Formats: sequence, C-alpha cells, structure tokens
Amino acid sequence: MMRIKQLRSPTTHPRVAQPHRFRWQMFGSRYLAAALLLLGPVAVSGESGAPSDADSVAIALAELNGRALFDAARTNDLPDATLVAAARRLIIDFCPFNYRAVVLPGGDPQRVYFLADPNKTGNLVFGRHYRVEGMTVVPSTKACLEFPVNKNAAAAITTHLLSDTPTEFHVYLSLTTNLPIYVMTRSGSWAVEAGRIRTLEKQPAT
Repeated sequence: MMRIKQLRSPTTHPRVAQPHRFRWQMFGSRYLAAALLLLGPVAVSGESGAPSDADSVAIALAELNGRALFDAARTNDLPDATLVAAARRLIIDFCPFNYRAVVLPGGDPQRVYFLADPNKTGNLVFGRHYRVEGMTVVPSTKACLEFPVNKNAAAAITTHLLSDTPTEFHVYLSLTTNLPIYVMTRSGSWAVEAGRIRTLEKQPAT
C-alpha cells in the first residue's frame, strides 16, 4: 500500500519568496509517483531556464487540448457510440475506475478521451486517463494513481515519466480541481495553473 507523508514547507525569508523543496521517498518497492499535500502560500522566486522549441510546441498543445477537454467534459453532449466503442477496444489496461468518454470536436482522426472518475468522492485520479487518436493510445501515467485531496490543500505535486513536459491531462486536472499542479519531469519542474504551463526549473542538457 502506498502511503503519503505530509511534508513541511521550508522557512522563507520575509521579503524573498523561496521555492519549495520536495523529498521523494521509497515505500516498499514502489516509488512515490504523486502526492497531495498542504503547501501553504506557494511562491516561486522566478523561472530558471527557458523551454526548448520542441517543449514550447508541446506546452502550447497541452494547454490548448487541456482547456478544450475541460470544456468538453462539462457538456452533456453524448459522444458517438460507435466511435467510443472502437476506441475503447484499443485499451487493454484500464484501471479499476469508472470511465467517461469525451470526444473533442474536429481533428482527423478524432480524439477520444477516457477520463477516470475517482472511487471515492473528493479524491483525485492522476491516472490512468487515456487519449485515443486513430489507432494510437496515449495513457496519462504508467500506473493507476488515486489520492485523497486534503480539504486545505493549496497545491498538488506529481512526477511524470512519460514526457518531458506536462500534458493536457495535467491542465485538465488543474482546471477541474482548481488547484495548481507542480509537475516534475526528467527535463525539469513545471507549474500548471489556470490552464497554463510555466517553467520553474530546467535540467541542463546532457
């Protein structure tokens, strides 16, 4: 069973906002891939480094698709049943959640999303959600991840192993929960808030 330990924020200078520091821990054989915790006032002293051209394109698409997904998920429109059934058959590793199908308008092929609902009210599911585009299936995470949300939480943090930048799923989840989400990838750390993604720190190129 994965446990989450609440981390205390470091003491900050009264005039200079300091970035929070996070410690990831091992629990048995599983790596803590995400945590929800009370961060208190979240302030970042400034951005460090700029995204590459490829990262900038990926970020723009994630913001656009994440906001579109959030808007589409709030409508009561019934998606095309044949399209949804064909997309569902391509997914072989659904997590033990109930899934809602959302189809984004436009696109060739059309994009079908399967969004996981939490098993308990108030929880947040980081994964797995899915995007199906033609014959391609893109999961949001490697593992099935559901966590309770502290009612006083100021933000959520997560590691992300499947891409160098946050995805539309992070944008969607941030909008849905109305919480900033801090995403740590192999290329750096990012803040996702109000439908936007910004760089916090970039890892030096190797």
